[in-house]
Amino acid sequence: MAINGTSAVPTLTAHGLERMTTMPVAVAIAVILAALAFGALSPRLDPREPPLVKPGIPLVGHIIGLMRHQAQYHINLQRSTRKPIATLPMLTGKMYAVWDPYLTAAGLRNKSLSSTPHILTATPVLSQTSQTTTALLHGPLGEPLVDKMMLKAIPASLKGPPIHRLNTTALTSLAAQLTTLAPSPTTPATVPNAWLWLRRLLTTATTAALYGPHDPF
Repeated sequence: MAINGTSAVPTLTAHGLERMTTMPVAVAIAVILAALAFGALSPRLDPREPPLVKPGIPLVGHIIGLMRHQAQYHINLQRSTRKPIATLPMLTGKMYAVWDPYLTAAGLRNKSLSSTPHILTATPVLSQTSQTTTALLHGPLGEPLVDKMMLKAIPASLKGPPIHRLNTTALTSLAAQLTTLAPSPTTPATVPNAWLWLRRLLTTATTAALYGPHDPF
């Protein structure tokens, strides 16, 4: 027993030393691999792109901020960075945040910047459109329906007699809803929540003018 116990001590010591030696090596390898993965996943920034604003949590910090604060997150970023425009890295991609009104107007006039690809990607998911409707959105002849609406249908509908008809229909709907607000001239109107009431009032008047008798709302 004494011989066995004595022979076991060097063996245990050797195992302990081996563990002490391999642990720092394993940690160093893990750190190197994590750094390489972070560098490979991080989006590359072109010198012509807006300045980079890194998140507090790498890769997902801006995504978490947008999920928690929504539109307020952009206000917080603009106040903290004091930048007119910035590049926000998100996972393997990036998003441009434009806070300066003049830069926003310039970006809208730039033909190389378009929200059409994002609309075509998000609409089927958010609206649960059928394959037929999705195909119509993409356009049977290659030109997306969104671009046709933005460039042809909408501008022509928002000037001259068409916009006059839209306004007339919307105001008629507003008048009809306002007249039913109070039961009688001597009875005061009660609005439990002014925000919700105004939201519904303006939304229904606008959709009635846009969609006409077949208004789905």
